[in-house]
Amino acid sequence: MRTGPAILKSLTGFIICGFFLAINITTSADIIYVSTCGNDSWSGTDPCCQAPDGPKATIQAALDAAADYDTVIIAAGTYTGTGNRDIDASGRSITIRSADPNNLDIVADTIIDCQGTQSNNHRAFLCATEQKTNFTLAGLTIINNYSNGGVCYSINEFDTGSTVAIDKCVFKYSTGSAVYLMSIYSHNGWEVSVSNCTFQNNVAAAGAAIYLWGGALIKNCLFSGNVSTADSDMAGGGAIFGWNTGAGFLPVIKNCTFTGNQAVRGGAMAFAKAACVYLWNCILWNDKATNVGNEAYFSSFLGPPVCTVEYCDVKGGESGIYISYINWVEGNIDADPCFDLPGYWMDDPCNPGQEIWMEGDYHLFPFSPCIDVADPSYIPDPCETDIDGQPRILYDRMDIGADEVFPIAGDTEPDEDVDLADLAVFAGHILSDCDAPLWCDNCDADRSGKVTIEDFAHFSAHFLKGAQ
Repeated sequence: MRTGPAILKSLTGFIICGFFLAINITTSADIIYVSTCGNDSWSGTDPCCQAPDGPKATIQAALDAAADYDTVIIAAGTYTGTGNRDIDASGRSITIRSADPNNLDIVADTIIDCQGTQSNNHRAFLCATEQKTNFTLAGLTIINNYSNGGVCYSINEFDTGSTVAIDKCVFKYSTGSAVYLMSIYSHNGWEVSVSNCTFQNNVAAAGAAIYLWGGALIKNCLFSGNVSTADSDMAGGGAIFGWNTGAGFLPVIKNCTFTGNQAVRGGAMAFAKAACVYLWNCILWNDKATNVGNEAYFSSFLGPPVCTVEYCDVKGGESGIYISYINWVEGNIDADPCFDLPGYWMDDPCNPGQEIWMEGDYHLFPFSPCIDVADPSYIPDPCETDIDGQPRILYDRMDIGADEVFPIAGDTEPDEDVDLADLAVFAGHILSDCDAPLWCDNCDADRSGKVTIEDFAHFSAHFLKGAQ
């Protein structure tokens, strides 16, 4: 969803501003700032760029100056070179974030450019530990990793109670998995989550977006144009590859959108040595496997793997997933999700016989079949949002995938319901010519340029949604 009710936006902005003001007033001693105008000889306790307490110039220097459970805040800008890549956060309980992870523009402008190449490997963060840690990364754009994990987190101790949270980040142009998460032993007490993140145009032997060893919660994420290159029964997954996901290591993937990802096995995802995986409320559409499992591939030498799929939109239905046993639960559909601007495959001019993915815009059209068809019993957390930071449920039910649509076809005012007032607006626009961005007050649902009987059909399908 791109826009919401004005009052909601204003209130949200007020709360966010008040929240960060409160942080600066009450806990500024626990914050270390980083800025492109900074200096590593300064203390980093003041965001203003002046000696002696101005921001650090590099993320590593800020991390070194911070105590456990402090927060490192990175101002908008592009960070490169020594101190801003290969950052060692091993064993640290720390939060590293942009100035406002909830602001998509700030996230896009807060960039760690690893500048990695085949001959000069670099990643953003390395976090390896054998002790309890609580690590959070939020609101950053990480590009041009060239290593096994732009963010690499591994834990080698049994049942430490550690947590890892990667939230509201963007990962692009990684060679080698953008995120590498590994737990040697049981992850009991080790909570791992990747949420509200975008992974686009990453390449790796397996799992170009996420390589997962163990269990994790992956939610509200977009995966597009990621490519896995390895040809092996124990590899694959254009976006996600999971290994050793047995009992106690259950990966849960919810509210995610996968499209245009490619691999030999499992275009969107592949899990090897997998006992069970849970897919819930996800879109898997137009991914590609050159061997088997256009959307997903599951194998295990421990016995038949089990994948539970519930309230998902999967291209090809069950046939889009390669597995010996699938628990295909209610609510699944096989219907074009109707992205705003669908990506598409085209011949690669540099590699005859190969195809490349052309990116699109993966918000949903107002008449998408994924609207209001997710699990009707689901009650979101009070602050839960979609990938755009907007409320997770609008109208009657949650939408399938990472995006919650506002406004839906028929909500002409818009006010989060479709009622007689909307019908009156629609009647005033019937047979009118329309154009972007208003599209006749959203009456032209299919964006054909004219309000027609087809638009009325979409309106009728949503009539009384959200009405009290």
